[in-house]
Amino acid sequence: MAIDLEFKSKNGKVLMIRFNRSNVELHSELEGEFTFSKNEFDEIKRSIIDGANNIWKNLNPRIADSLSSDYDEWYDREAGNEASLVLKPKIYTIELIPPLWHKGTRLYRFNKRTMESFIFDLNKGED
Repeated sequence: MAIDLEFKSKNGKVLMIRFNRSNVELHSELEGEFTFSKNEFDEIKRSIIDGANNIWKNLNPRIADSLSSDYDEWYDREAGNEASLVLKPKIYTIELIPPLWHKGTRLYRFNKRTMESFIFDLNKGED
């Protein structure tokens, strides 16, 4: 059973985080930059960390040490193209560029290893 959480950005875009049994997905009707207030961004961060820890046991946030562990690009097999994600924690922004020809609202999907590097960078943004 999936758990969906919605967060509204400063410019009115809604980002939904879906926690499935084996992955975490980011959904929205819109794409581009999602800039949040500090409080909202902190809530997103907490929700992602808590949700990921519930899905994957022994989650170990760490730096990306290979292309497959870096979250900046994700290959969507259904669309046959890559999506990209840019994290800008110091300005409370997540930028999502979906794959070309994508259908539906899913813009990005994390696996365990890409989530580890994403959480590592979320935490690093506090420095």
